Amino acid sequence: MQFRAVLDSKGLGDVLAEQPAGGEESAASSQTGEVARGRAAAQDRQAKGLVVLAVDDMYQPLVDECGTAREAWVKLENLHAGNSKARKAALAREWA
Repeated sequence: MQFRAVLDSKGLGDVLAEQPAGGEESAASSQTGEVARGRAAAQDRQAKGLVVLAVDDMYQPLVDECGTAREAWVKLENLHAGNSKARKAALAREWA
């Protein structure tokens, strides 16, 4: 949650949102689309760089193999969601 706030504060919060499927472009909007894609790619690189800086060294290989900041974010979310579920199950067994 705090990391999303960091990205939002830098104008990069949308990078982690699911990307909608792209439609067809007209010739007139092609140049505008290229500029937008370039801007999105730059923002993604910035966001992924922040993810790399924020994660513990043991997660670096996981993040490095991801192509986008979103992919890294989802991978880390899934990794920690599994830990959370496993921890809850262990606590339930321990206190049962």
